[in-house]
Amino acid sequence: MTTQPTFPPELEREIFETTAICYPDVILTLLLVCRRVHVWISPLLYRVLIITAPRSTEVLAALESKPEIALDNAVRHIFLHDISRIEDSAILLTRCTRVTSLSFGVANLTPEFLHSLRLMHLRKLCIDVPYFAYRLGWSWNAFRHTNFSSLTHLAMFQESVWNEYPDWSELDGLASLSSLTHLALCPALANWILHPVVKALPCIVLFVVCAWNRPKEFTFARYRLSVVEQDSRVVLMAMTSQYKEDWRRGSCGGDDFWVRAEMFLARKRAGEVEATCHLIDETVESI
Repeated sequence: MTTQPTFPPELEREIFETTAICYPDVILTLLLVCRRVHVWISPLLYRVLIITAPRSTEVLAALESKPEIALDNAVRHIFLHDISRIEDSAILLTRCTRVTSLSFGVANLTPEFLHSLRLMHLRKLCIDVPYFAYRLGWSWNAFRHTNFSSLTHLAMFQESVWNEYPDWSELDGLASLSSLTHLALCPALANWILHPVVKALPCIVLFVVCAWNRPKEFTFARYRLSVVEQDSRVVLMAMTSQYKEDWRRGSCGGDDFWVRAEMFLARKRAGEVEATCHLIDETVESI
């Protein structure tokens, strides 16, 4: 009697889990393969959570009903934007202590919300700077909090329109992020702080100025001066995609804007891109 060839269970599990992580849309199909695959794959349903309006309340309520250990073991990436009930999202975050990547832009931030991050060891963080600073009365010294000590990637964007910005004169708090190697800014913020930040953070290996969903005629003319020309760590990116799409791609193992900017710098070092080129224009052919 001939037996069918089989993979070792460890290899079989790795194949299914890798497939689920890279192609999350097929997870529901994989759950139907067999009982053991269901056990392996079901936690990955919650590995990447994207919670936005208009169904944020229903999604948060559904997640609250899940066993705490299930969320703690499963969730690694959370995208929280336009949340109507900030209290519910704070409760969720306290139950997801293994999250390494968090993006939030909400209009009703509270100290309790940020306190909920205390058990996480965040590696990547994206914040809406005006709300982050003004609603809480925080300055750069907020980054001295142990919540942020493990950060390697920090993106600071502007979702809302403000006529003024916090005082950028003191950068010691941001400089205290000893693990930080990557920093991204939207054009509005870069116009205010790119020069002092580049000088204050010599340990950063990559600065990215990101313009999301911009028309082709958008340019970075104001940044083609001093700091950009003098510092090879600065990369300017004009993208047709939305940040949410890019964040999801990176959380699922794809090439997000961080990876694409790193590849661009690597090509410059290898001589494949001119040393004077600082722009990745994804609205036209890549440079």
